[in-house]
Amino acid sequence: FSPRFYLLQQGIFDHNFSQGLDLQQLYGLGAGYTAIKNAKQQLDLTGVVDYTRQAFAASGSVLNVPPNYEPAYTNNIIGSAFGDNYVRKFPKKIVFTEIATFNPAWNHFSDYSANVAVGATFPVFKNFGFSVGLIDSYLNDPPPGFKGNSVQFNTGLTYAISR
Repeated sequence: FSPRFYLLQQGIFDHNFSQGLDLQQLYGLGAGYTAIKNAKQQLDLTGVVDYTRQAFAASGSVLNVPPNYEPAYTNNIIGSAFGDNYVRKFPKKIVFTEIATFNPAWNHFSDYSANVAVGATFPVFKNFGFSVGLIDSYLNDPPPGFKGNSVQFNTGLTYAISR
């Protein structure tokens, strides 16, 4: 609609062994607003109305999945996703990113989740870089025997395609 206000759609697919989440599918439509945008940083705020389907494993069944496997139970959730996306460029082409979302449910008020991801990319040689990141996922309703909070530490190599 304008350089700062836009519509968006999202599709998210997630599997998390420690939370007993076989597959979470999220489909949504919403709006976003660019609150800060300059040469050094950008902050986008978003709000989405979504449908989420969660398929959970029975305790221990994730390790030995039979060919005709059915999930232990599923949740069908109508909810929202409220989030931000922040990018900050530092000297020497170091880039910091942060993404956070909170997902309340409107048809099952006790179901909600939250995700936070932070990372940084450091240039190494020409267009190659080294990246480090941390992802924290919280799910308030994991099956018995599984954890609600999952923390991941990631490292990797990146290649930037420049024009």
